Amino acid sequence: MSSRYHGSLIAAWQGSCAAVIVRSEKLDGAGRTSAFLYVRSIETADDLEILARAAVRVERSRLLVLHDRANATGDAFFAWLGVATGVRAAGAI
Repeated sequence: MSSRYHGSLIAAWQGSCAAVIVRSEKLDGAGRTSAFLYVRSIETADDLEILARAAVRVERSRLLVLHDRANATGDAFFAWLGVATGVRAAGAI
């Protein structure tokens, strides 16, 4: 479980069961894509336990959609700057 966007993505890519506590627009967007099980708030310890038990592994196909969207956004930004794209970090998908 995480309330951090990148922490959630890392956990999901590593195959962990994931659940997100939304506290930012990024997490809200990830939740709305149905990539992650998410809630808007945790009020009690019971709420946290329920979320932990409900957490599931995110399907790789859903993660790839987020990956492709991030690449497209980055490419558009660098194109706007006039910088060549297409170079990815070693080990990138």
